[in-house]
Amino acid sequence: EAQLYQGDLLAIGVRELVLVPFAGEVDRGVVGVARLYDERFDEAEVALLEAVVESIKHALERMRLGEERDVLFARERAARREAEATAERLVRLESITGTILSDLPLESMLRELLERIRDIVAVDTAAILLVEGPDAALALRAAAGVDADTEAAVELAQREGVTRRVIDEHREVD
Repeated sequence: EAQLYQGDLLAIGVRELVLVPFAGEVDRGVVGVARLYDERFDEAEVALLEAVVESIKHALERMRLGEERDVLFARERAARREAEATAERLVRLESITGTILSDLPLESMLRELLERIRDIVAVDTAAILLVEGPDAALALRAAAGVDADTEAAVELAQREGVTRRVIDEHREVD
C-alpha cells in the first residue's frame, strides 16, 4: 500500500489536508480532501466531511449487504432446484413403488415395472434376470423393449460372466 508523506504532498502542491477515517462492519478506510492553496479547513467543513464519510460508510455497508443478499439468493435458488429435482425423483420412485404394490399378476407387474424403469431412466431396454436351476444360471425372467439384439446382449453378458460377477460382488457394473 502506497504511503504519502508530507514531502510528497508538498511536492504535488498540497497545502491543507483533512483525513477522516471510517470503520464499518467489514470496510475500513480514510477519506481525504486537500487544498492546493493556503486556507485552513474550518470546523463546519470538517463536520460536513465527517457527515459525508458516515454516508460513505453506510453506502459501503449497503453494498456489502446487497452482495451478501445476492449470494444468499443464489444459494436459495440452487437449494430450490435441488429440492425440485429430489421431488421429481420421489415422484418417479413412487410410480415404481406403486407398480410393485399393485394387485397385478406377477408377469404383468414385472413388465409394467420394467416399462416404468425404461421411462424414468430413459433407456431402450430393461430386463430382470433371475438365478434359476441347480447350476444357478441366470435366466431372463422379464423384459421391456426387448428385441433380438437385447436377447443377444443378455446371452453375451452371461457368457462373459458379467451378470454372475454383479450377483457375486453385489455391485453394479458400468
